[in-house]
Amino acid sequence: MKIFALLSAVVYGQTTDPPTTVGTTAGTTAGTTAEPPSAFACKTCVASNVNDCLGNATVVECQENETTCEVTMRKRRGGTYFVQMGCKALDACLNNMNNNAKGPWKQQECKPYNNIKFQNSVCRQCCDGGADCVETNFFNAAGTDGSQNRQNWINDFVTQDDQPL
Repeated sequence: MKIFALLSAVVYGQTTDPPTTVGTTAGTTAGTTAEPPSAFACKTCVASNVNDCLGNATVVECQENETTCEVTMRKRRGGTYFVQMGCKALDACLNNMNNNAKGPWKQQECKPYNNIKFQNSVCRQCCDGGADCVETNFFNAAGTDGSQNRQNWINDFVTQDDQPL
């Protein structure tokens, strides 16, 4: 009889209401809170040239640890064949960008010129001025395509404090 009373108390004390979702994060249940959305976003695209990348770019909200936008441009024998833009962690983006002009000229990765004598080139740049920072500071700086200007690949467009690498 004591067992019946105990089981009755357990069964009648339970609720049959399903858990409710809080916020907009899928899988979040009552009693927990959803993470607030990140305030930082970048234009994201992958294309074979700058114009197609910018023309087809979408704004994507970055993950919490991604506080910069990165652009990568690859060239072979002076012709652009790959452009990618998107969110990147600050330290990873700066590490990539620092390889643009690292070491003696022949070993440097970034040779953005439209010149057939340069076999391969990969250039990366970072910025943290919002979704349009690459376009504003880099590709359309002074109304020109900055992708062939080597100094634009070396300039610092990151305004937040650099973290130790």
